[in-house]
Amino acid sequence: MKQNQHKKRAAGFTLVEAIVAESILGMVSFMVFKSLLSVMGATKMGAEAADQVQRERVAIKTVETGLRGMVYYEQNDEMYALNMDITDPDYPYFSFVARVPPDFIGSREFNGQALRRLSFFVDDVDESRALVLEQSHVMRTPEGEIPIAVIRSVLAPNLEDFLILFWSTSAESW
Repeated sequence: MKQNQHKKRAAGFTLVEAIVAESILGMVSFMVFKSLLSVMGATKMGAEAADQVQRERVAIKTVETGLRGMVYYEQNDEMYALNMDITDPDYPYFSFVARVPPDFIGSREFNGQALRRLSFFVDDVDESRALVLEQSHVMRTPEGEIPIAVIRSVLAPNLEDFLILFWSTSAESW
């Protein structure tokens, strides 16, 4: 009979062994969970950084596309002038007339009219600085059509810096 009791005892775990096993399993589970949270946090930060970079690319491409389409007619200096205000370096402003492609931001609202006045400036939006684009008609709206208001688009929210430099041909410097 003593042999039979010894066999039954060897087949199971003691209470201390079970508690130690549960503790080890709990620590391993906790470490796996913390690692998973770290990976999820890093993934979220990476996605936010990628979104920010994409927004910056779109903003730069929009400014570049506008500048590439810039037009000027001497016959109407006032209407086609390049306007700028860089007196406050934190809130620069520049505006010009451009012929933009059909896929330019806001094209749907302009019913296919490619010639527009584009104004790029830094403004306070949602308690932070942002690069803003405003578009408007260059000419009067044709009779019978409802005039389109200025179309405003926030190109780059949470803006840190936006610098406008112009090349001076007389001084040959920026």
